[in-house]
Amino acid sequence: MPAYYATKFAVVGMTEAVAYDLQAVKQDKIRMHVFTPAFVQTNLMHSEEYRPDKYRDESDPYYQSESFKLGQKMAVDDLTAGLPIDSVGATIFDGLKNNDFYILTHKGIAPMAINRVKDAVEGAPQV
Repeated sequence: MPAYYATKFAVVGMTEAVAYDLQAVKQDKIRMHVFTPAFVQTNLMHSEEYRPDKYRDESDPYYQSESFKLGQKMAVDDLTAGLPIDSVGATIFDGLKNNDFYILTHKGIAPMAINRVKDAVEGAPQV
């Protein structure tokens, strides 16, 4: 899942950078927001089924690996137990209305973000 997480970090970093640039030039007509959903009940765990044939290679050993199978099981478990998708729109619109930069669907993930920044500032080792 490193590539998946890398894209999430890239979007957050890019959005923060654009927001800082807009602030630096005193531009206040464009507002930036980072929508950070945790697990939401979607069809994401079936994404492989929609892969075009020309990009599909079921003989690739990766698709037979324990790592792939574990990832698929985790996706099913996490997404099935996730927040119902119908509630996400209201969260986004409330965040936009309140001009929240970070819009979180799951306030319970805030401590993880706080601890990550704290560890970075304190130079704590990753575990």
